[in-house]
Amino acid sequence: MQEAARKYLHPDRLVILVVGDKDEILKGHPDHAEKLTDFGGGKLVDVPLRDPMTMKPMRRILGL
Repeated sequence: MQEAARKYLHPDRLVILVVGDKDEILKGHPDHAEKLTDFGGGKLVDVPLRDPMTMKPMRRILGL
């Protein structure tokens, strides 16, 4: 298992997908000292949802 992990898992290429209310997520959890910005060198990239018909970025989905 360790050998496979060393071969195939590369922390420098790690991607964490987080879906939800960005402001709430960035606050973190009071029971845990870690924040999302502690991972991946603190680099966060916002990727907007896209309308599947037009592929244009959507600002937000209403009613969800």
